[in-house]
Amino acid sequence: IYADASQWSELVWVLEQKLEIASSSRNRVALLIRLAQIETEEFVKLDEAIERLSKAIEIEPRNTRAHERLIELLRRQQKWNELAEALERFAMAERTEEQQVRRLAEAAAVQRDELSLPAEAVALLRRASKIAPNDPVVLGMLAEALVASTEPAQAFDVYLQQAEATAEPKDKAAAYVAAATLARDTLLRRKEALELLEQAIALDPSLSAAASSLRADRMAEGDWDGAARALEAEIAQAAGPNQRGQLLLDLGKLYRKQLRRDNDALLA
Repeated sequence: IYADASQWSELVWVLEQKLEIASSSRNRVALLIRLAQIETEEFVKLDEAIERLSKAIEIEPRNTRAHERLIELLRRQQKWNELAEALERFAMAERTEEQQVRRLAEAAAVQRDELSLPAEAVALLRRASKIAPNDPVVLGMLAEALVASTEPAQAFDVYLQQAEATAEPKDKAAAYVAAATLARDTLLRRKEALELLEQAIALDPSLSAAASSLRADRMAEGDWDGAARALEAEIAQAAGPNQRGQLLLDLGKLYRKQLRRDNDALLA
């Protein structure tokens, strides 16, 4: 009756009286969730709603509805520490490994993006990767968090694991490029970086930036054949006739001056 008449204060009073005498955990949880809904939608008392939902979860730790509503409110209130903790608790309450991994990844994203705590994100993602060791999304997030935690050698290894676990060629190529960038710029493992870039371009020829970087590195090493292969990959993905013409001109110069292949130079 009170709900139909929009008499929300009276309805809250009635529900609180029922809560005091409720004999079963199930009824208490249902009443707490209903009270939280009214406080959210009718009074915008979000802190009170958060408290109600937290009590519901204490009574019934596996109540998905209470967890989801609590997480929604914590995110809305930008209570990032509490949100990360709530997501971690939700992960442990989930019944399937897939859902556990999802919640741990969400908690890690909060730690990384909102709290700037990459080490905490790494810890959560390591837990997720133990549950799902071949999940490329988790491995990618873990590698990024390791980079942010200034652990480039471990990040490099994880990027390679991500590539091995990935079936989609473009995604596999992206993991190889990320590993190559670390190897070249941070770990100073130039040879490995060049090999990884070549693997990436073979998987995804549209990686013109990677091909351009590979060409520059090959030329710096005096590897003219490798530079020519990279340049050919760039030409295949040229954005328009002007860019393609300039790249063909560069390839012709390379054939003539460095590789002494005059016939190929003329064709280019």
